[in-house]
Amino acid sequence: MSGLGENRLQPWHERQAVPGGRPGVVGIRSTDVPQLKSSTDWDSCIVVVGGTRWGHTRSSERFLAGELARHRPVLWVDPPLSVARARLDGEAQVRSRVLQVGPQMARLTPSTVPGVTRLLLGRVATHQVGRAIRRSLRQLGASAQAVIVAGTIDLLDSVPGAVRVLYGTDDWVAGATLMGRQVGAVRRAEARQLRKADVVLAVSDRLQARWRGMGTDPVLLPNGADVRTMATVDSVAPAPDVDLRPPIAGLVGQISARIDLRMLSAVAARGVSLLLVGPILDSPGVRLEGLERLTSLDNVTLAGARPFESLPSYYRTMSVGLTPYRDTDFNNASFPLKTMEYLAAGLPVVSSDLRANSALDPHLIHSSADPEEFADLVVRVVNQAPTRRQVEARRAFAARHSWQVRAEQVLALIDQRA
Repeated sequence: MSGLGENRLQPWHERQAVPGGRPGVVGIRSTDVPQLKSSTDWDSCIVVVGGTRWGHTRSSERFLAGELARHRPVLWVDPPLSVARARLDGEAQVRSRVLQVGPQMARLTPSTVPGVTRLLLGRVATHQVGRAIRRSLRQLGASAQAVIVAGTIDLLDSVPGAVRVLYGTDDWVAGATLMGRQVGAVRRAEARQLRKADVVLAVSDRLQARWRGMGTDPVLLPNGADVRTMATVDSVAPAPDVDLRPPIAGLVGQISARIDLRMLSAVAARGVSLLLVGPILDSPGVRLEGLERLTSLDNVTLAGARPFESLPSYYRTMSVGLTPYRDTDFNNASFPLKTMEYLAAGLPVVSSDLRANSALDPHLIHSSADPEEFADLVVRVVNQAPTRRQVEARRAFAARHSWQVRAEQVLALIDQRA
């Protein structure tokens, strides 16, 4: 997850708005799209079908799309928006629309029928989204080189002739139960996506291995780091709403059922100041037991959701970044965005014992599966004054695995297949 969220599990048509997003932005109707051509040559456009709307969270595909747009024009496709959902979220425009969001980036928000969680209506919605994508490309005068889909939505072949890229940002089957979805339905959708894809990207070696066992040849593409944003940590002022005694251990990201609250509670019990930055997200049938008690402690601050651009000011206050994930199949098939973000900010990392940690430099990350040992590691790390060499080593590692590097890898794969 980026700093504000890893809302990766819910179906694209069921995603909730993440606090701190930008609902209510009025866009350009699809009939006005040709106005966008004045500043962009839309040949060899890359279509990125996102799992969350553009203004609501910085997901893996959102970061990737931003870097791809530095090389090729990108048409970002939001999850479809029904009239009912638009009114609930305060959207002023509910017709399919395209909005210019960057020099080489356009955002399509397709509108669909309500009730898309039902099988038949879901197929209707998928058809409508595919048609909206093709119409937008025609109006832009664009030729799509590739379609990247980050999820199980059936849009890989929405643009005939484009390279079809499946971007496995999570193990969707492992996360189905957590999000109240039927495992069988997700498994069938996953198999369909793998059959259709020309290029398959897997965020972790565990997901890569499982998909390889299904007869595909996935390319490992772990999450990257936004090194440009995190490079400002040393020059920004500390966040003014943080009034904790240093040293401060920080967790940046969604506070959900994925987080092991026992680890955070053990850290707070050691007397270490604890800063939590991000929205609280309850999953269906899952309550975050102990969160209210934890956040009531004097040495704990829940800052809530914050815009991604403001995160450096919060990292400025921290002495260590925390990745306290529960030991689940879903978490062990993931690659937490927050870990790379901490390193890009120059912070040491204490993490639960995730399989993804094996891809990281062991000198840069401390890990334990036991809550008490996790807390002991935090105490040890925050009581060691960081050296300039250590900080530079963390940032250098993140730079070698930046989103810029990831985008170049993806473009090379697309060009090979085009």
